[in-house]
Amino acid sequence: MAKYDLQSLSYKELRDLHARIGDEIQTRKQAEKSNVQKKVMELVQSAGFDIDDIVGKTSSKSLKGRKIAPKYRNPKNPDETWTGRGRQPKWLAQELSRGRSLKSFLIK
Repeated sequence: MAKYDLQSLSYKELRDLHARIGDEIQTRKQAEKSNVQKKVMELVQSAGFDIDDIVGKTSSKSLKGRKIAPKYRNPKNPDETWTGRGRQPKWLAQELSRGRSLKSFLIK
């Protein structure tokens, strides 16, 4: 594992390292989640149950497809917005990597 002398890194290098760490955390979180889901499904099936027997029936009312009001707007192009869900748009990711805060893009 690479070790960093944080005191010797510049502000830009620290920001880049922070972004890389965030990306790696998300990747590992997803991998761990998949692992746990697989183990749970194997355990449930080996006991002769269906997942709905364990966690209950899923609701027939799905939120999928519902429109969500945008929470963030690109000041350089007001047509570009983001609801705060899903993957961040490129324009926002670029601005955040330059040191801007997410709060500065909130729609008031």
